[in-house]
Amino acid sequence: MTDQHEEKNLREDISTLKQKIQSARKDLNNLNQEKESLFGKREASWIALKSSIQHIKDIKKQLDRTTQAQIQLKHERDQWNHKCQELVKQAKLLQQEKIKLFKKYQVKEDPQHLQQMIEKLDYTIETEAIPLDKERKIMTKIKELKQKLKQYTGVQELLNKLHALSTEIGTVKEKANEFHAKFLDELKKQRHYYQEFAALSNSISHERSSHDKLTEQFFDTKKEFSKKNDELINELMQVSAVSTKMHAQHREKNTPRQQRDTLLLQEKAKVVEEKLKKGKKLTTQDLLVFQQQKS
Repeated sequence: MTDQHEEKNLREDISTLKQKIQSARKDLNNLNQEKESLFGKREASWIALKSSIQHIKDIKKQLDRTTQAQIQLKHERDQWNHKCQELVKQAKLLQQEKIKLFKKYQVKEDPQHLQQMIEKLDYTIETEAIPLDKERKIMTKIKELKQKLKQYTGVQELLNKLHALSTEIGTVKEKANEFHAKFLDELKKQRHYYQEFAALSNSISHERSSHDKLTEQFFDTKKEFSKKNDELINELMQVSAVSTKMHAQHREKNTPRQQRDTLLLQEKAKVVEEKLKKGKKLTTQDLLVFQQQKS
């Protein structure tokens, strides 16, 4: 009775363990799916993070380039501005000299205007068919203008210098403005890169935090998966141990019975052999015993 009770308990233990194993396998499958999902998300997060880091490195290079370009352009602009300032100083000195000469020679007409008048009258004579008396009047007029212009020779040279200087100042200013415009363009680019750099830095911070969180979740799930797997192995080992114990009990219980059956068969076989020796008639039961003994 005790053996039957123990066997019943062993069967109940196996049933309970099998239920636990089924539940553990289900949990293990769910944990594995979660683990693989987290691994995929973590890898995707790392790829995105690496891409953002490379992007911010490229922006940093652009910022360095614009900074160097600004330094060079500012240097060029300042050089042209300095040259312009020097030319303006020269022009002021020439202007002061012009005032003195105009006062000295009591210049009332602009020598350049006289020169233009002379050139215009010369052009008229060369290109137009005009009466002789009118041509003579024009020639007289040209002579008078040249005479006046001759008196202003020093003034004319000064005015020519001022004109050339003014032209050069305009060219130099244009150059300075050109480099200044390029400088402002690089400054604008730099501001854009700084804004992009700041936004991307903030994004990288969030991406890194998200990646770290996914990494933590992945390893936590992996650890839980390993723990659950160990539990399953332990439960399988327990089932195996209980099954082994049951089989051992069965063997122990069956062995005495088998021995008794064998002895009984041997005794019956002796009876059958005696009948055969004495020539007695064998019954059906005797024949069955004889066959079992032979087998």
